[in-house]
Amino acid sequence: MTLKTLGARLSESGPVFVACTVGILFGLWVYFGDYSSIEATTINLRFKLRNQLQPWQQKPDNIIFIDINDAALIQNKGGKYGTPRRWPWPRYNYAEIHRLLKEAGVKPAAIVYDIVFDLADDASAEPPKGYTLVEEEAPDEGISNDQLFVASIEAASDVPVFFAALFTPQSKEPFTQEEYEKAYADAADLNWVPPPPKFRSFGMVYEPARHDSIYHAKLVNHPWDTEWWSEVSGDISEEEMMQMEFMGLVTSLVDSASGAGMTTNDPEEDGIIRAAPLFIEFDGYLYPSLAFQVVLNQYGASVRDVRFEDKVIVIPTDKGEEIEVPVDDWRRVILNFRFGWEDVENGFFVLNYWKLIKGLDWLIHEEELRKSGGVP
Repeated sequence: MTLKTLGARLSESGPVFVACTVGILFGLWVYFGDYSSIEATTINLRFKLRNQLQPWQQKPDNIIFIDINDAALIQNKGGKYGTPRRWPWPRYNYAEIHRLLKEAGVKPAAIVYDIVFDLADDASAEPPKGYTLVEEEAPDEGISNDQLFVASIEAASDVPVFFAALFTPQSKEPFTQEEYEKAYADAADLNWVPPPPKFRSFGMVYEPARHDSIYHAKLVNHPWDTEWWSEVSGDISEEEMMQMEFMGLVTSLVDSASGAGMTTNDPEEDGIIRAAPLFIEFDGYLYPSLAFQVVLNQYGASVRDVRFEDKVIVIPTDKGEEIEVPVDDWRRVILNFRFGWEDVENGFFVLNYWKLIKGLDWLIHEEELRKSGGVP
């Protein structure tokens, strides 16, 4: 066969030849390269196409995100709702949210804080300058911000409140007791003790035969608990305990919570989070994610009711039904990105923190006018 004849035959079978060549090269790329990056790219593309070709017919109206962002720090700067540029905010502010919701007659199905309140706020509970929300008398003298926060939660005990916990780092291999002790000593020169019983009650005993494969962690930051913190900090003398009482530290955010769940998510190699673990193990206990903890509460189930099956996690509801949540090999749920955070028209309802306060303040003002016979 001459080169001229070969060239003619290749020309005749050009499309087939090109297709075969591309297929071979793609196969070599997948075999010797990183298949996960190819899959991740196609997931991005599929989500974008799905959202464009099949947008939601009705945006979700039963979830409201209260956004604490830079705008919240400068909203109406210098006015009644002005705020100094400071973080973290005093927990007086969060107590006000609960108080205002109660006074406005708003009863949400749940209030969920995606904030790790792992340190005490022992400052005196009074409206700090620049944080005054509504005209009111200052709380009783000697009450701390944490105590006021707990009291505001307990005053509306029919509304479940959930707090966030942070488990780090994620690992596919369990950690030993020695690694726990070293991690705490290295982090803040603390003595290792298990988390408080109330916090452990939000999880369940880890059983490898039932729960593997699962992610593990060796550090945890959970809602403030005085007893636990005094233990990890070392022995507390009677004089120091009296001083803690005087400072308003003897309180416990975790005791007021209906649940606490982890918000630990590790991005993939390209920096994008496409899946989130529903459970993570720490010190022999398995803890659900914050979102999953709320879902369980809404279905009238506890974490100990959950069944782990192949590729699904089963939730038995209080109505006798079973909800199956599809997961991957590591009990992660693929995040269903239906829209961007800034998609106001089709997305979740996102409200700036200070706009919420101002709106509720106005509702209360209208109610006061109505009762007094005035015109709003």
